[in-house]
Amino acid sequence: MYLTSWFFAWSYGWLPQDQQSLLSYHGLGSWLTVPEAVWWGYFALTLVGYAGMLLYRRTFRVLFVVLIFVGLVTAPMLGVSVVTGVEVFLIDASTLLQGVAVGLSFFSPVSERFY
Repeated sequence: MYLTSWFFAWSYGWLPQDQQSLLSYHGLGSWLTVPEAVWWGYFALTLVGYAGMLLYRRTFRVLFVVLIFVGLVTAPMLGVSVVTGVEVFLIDASTLLQGVAVGLSFFSPVSERFY
């Protein structure tokens, strides 16, 4: 679900002009400026991490946690966050689901299935 929120910026055309103007401030004052290719690489690694989790691979379980940590560490450096209500819902729901997935993959009988 979280990955779908990455693409919401391309669907803002249905919003009124004043809301689109507010959303254009997303990222203002960012301390962390990296090439767009880095974010696409992070996106690709996230997809790989999700796929590895579905296949019960131990290495990808660690990758999944590392990517969550990287996201948490870099978030405060990304400047102003301006999101719609739908994006807030998707981000919050995906955060909850990621926590459940990490908890199950490390601290439950499901962890024994990872190889």
